[in-house]
Amino acid sequence: DKSFGQIEALTTINPNSWAFSPLVKTYDYNIQRTKELITTPVVLELATTPELLPVAEVIKSRLDSELITINTKVVTSTPDQFQLLLTTYNIPTDPDQYRDWHSTQTTNIGKGADEKIDKLLEDGRVNLDQKERKRIYIEFQKTFSEELPALVLYHPTVIDVARNKANFNIISSGSL
Repeated sequence: DKSFGQIEALTTINPNSWAFSPLVKTYDYNIQRTKELITTPVVLELATTPELLPVAEVIKSRLDSELITINTKVVTSTPDQFQLLLTTYNIPTDPDQYRDWHSTQTTNIGKGADEKIDKLLEDGRVNLDQKERKRIYIEFQKTFSEELPALVLYHPTVIDVARNKANFNIISSGSL
């Protein structure tokens, strides 16, 4: 189970969003193929937060082999430098993820720098036509899934409960 019992993430945009597109490049979960591609020993450090340590340990146990060693390191803030990072981030309700993935932003956690992704994020945030924005964000998702500046594992289910409401809705928000 690569989604750890949560809603598997195909893109950085939550499947409940009006801008979500499932028509993106996906990658089969094939741990055997991963192990075949690595032909010389590699040691990687997986930095993670205390609350995600159990998930990090599962990832470590699935990847550890004679050629792959994963060392987990618990951090309380995002390190400036890392090999692998397992963390959470909050996805805004609006699909504008400029702050998360644009190459000029200090909050670009994956440190990706892609001109096409930058342009799509710039265009998406200034366009007021929702149909055009959807087209832009669909293209962003396609490009992101091909360039992979980061790998989003799942969208956790978060239950928002408010007083004075007759109906309760389960709203999935956030990503991992």
